[in-house]
Amino acid sequence: GWQEFFTNRPAETTRADLAAVTAFTGWFEPRSLAALGAYTTSVDRFLAETQPGYRWREDYILCGRQRVEYHLNLVGNEIFNRALRADFRHTARKILLVPPCMRAQPDDLCKAVSTPFGARCLDCTPTCRIHQLTKLGEKHSFDVFTLPDDLRVYSGGSLDLKKSGLVGIIGVSCVLTNIQGGWDVRELGIPAQGLLLDYCGCSYHWHQKGIPTDVDLHRLLETIEGE
Repeated sequence: GWQEFFTNRPAETTRADLAAVTAFTGWFEPRSLAALGAYTTSVDRFLAETQPGYRWREDYILCGRQRVEYHLNLVGNEIFNRALRADFRHTARKILLVPPCMRAQPDDLCKAVSTPFGARCLDCTPTCRIHQLTKLGEKHSFDVFTLPDDLRVYSGGSLDLKKSGLVGIIGVSCVLTNIQGGWDVRELGIPAQGLLLDYCGCSYHWHQKGIPTDVDLHRLLETIEGE
């Protein structure tokens, strides 16, 4: 971790590094608030009214991220995508991985069928966003699966993947988890792009009952078509 990293460096170097981080934070926080604050207006209210009730939950730290941390992840997502965009564009097959929180139906009513690459929609609910994305994928030549339990199924060992050539993945998730997912996929040698949910709504972390989430379709097509 970071503690081990800094411990193994000369003390003078560590002090200089931490001073640079502190200076950047002071520069970044007000500027990110001005540029991105319109997208995070509900964070402070969530932290004040809802997050205190998470005290003994395992996601207490994740759901307690400050507003500036959302902004840092927004910027980080854009940097990550720009760095890997060229490799992604040269892939022969594109796969969109979506979180289960985008489903219109709960687990017991969703008719999606399990596959080695994640659940595949069977079109049970026309108003479901995953159904709509699946139909969009048929028109624009990309596949849609719900996130699998293990991303290593996309590392190239599958015969189905080998037949289709190099695979590029677009991973959809909330802003606080997208970058980590991107790094996980990158470590598998898979060109990837991250696409952020318009808002959080899963029952695991953010909403007591859960609300179906959504993505920007125009942004998705721009990513798929390389614009």
